[in-house]
Amino acid sequence: AQHRATGVVLLPLPGMSSSADAASPPRAAARAAAASDVTTPVAEQPSKRAASRSGQKPAAAKRKLEQQGKKEQEEAAKRARSQECENLQAALLAAAPSADKVLEVLQAESVTATLANVVTKLAIQAKARAAENAARVETLWPSIEKQLQAQMAFSKNLKSGCQKQLKVEVPMVPVEAPRSWLQKYEDEGRIMVGAKDKKLVTDTSSQLKFTANVPLGKACGWGWTSGSLVVRNGLTFTYCKQSRQLTITGKYGLGLF
Repeated sequence: AQHRATGVVLLPLPGMSSSADAASPPRAAARAAAASDVTTPVAEQPSKRAASRSGQKPAAAKRKLEQQGKKEQEEAAKRARSQECENLQAALLAAAPSADKVLEVLQAESVTATLANVVTKLAIQAKARAAENAARVETLWPSIEKQLQAQMAFSKNLKSGCQKQLKVEVPMVPVEAPRSWLQKYEDEGRIMVGAKDKKLVTDTSSQLKFTANVPLGKACGWGWTSGSLVVRNGLTFTYCKQSRQLTITGKYGLGLF
């Protein structure tokens, strides 16, 4: 009371605790614990980032290895399927042209997808060949006609009724060519007949042969001596189905306009 009356406040001397601190030992203990437990959370953040990064690297490497392994497995499976298709295709080509052997190969294949892939591949190849053959057939006869006309030459012997030989050999001819010409000449009534009015047509497993009255000629001479060289008794087409060689023969002579 006297201290408050005089307005003088007594401060504790160093080493002495205040009455408030003495009266509350739990608070003093908390402060001491807080002073001794000095933490630096900011300083710990870099170490945490480094730890998280070091943990991410093995995970990324693992994912990369898994993806690479999966890709290699897919490629290996793709190569295996491709090899199976090639084996089946080779077996079918070896079995042809025997229909029974081809059927045996097809029945032995249990994987439908492989069978479908091979059939599709063969169909695509056949379609491409058909297009190539069709394009060649269109240009083949004009080329043969020019070769035949180039062989037809005027000579004095032709005036006496002599005939000269024509012959053209063409290798690797698609069978569609002579068949299309045969059909055309039959439709136009140009197939020649032999004994007993039998058409001169022979079609076997190895050969296709027919004789047709082909309108083939070449002008020759000039003025009052002008005339033409014409094919006599038609042209004979002989096609070998094994070698695919076409031979066209005939004779030509002098025919006046």
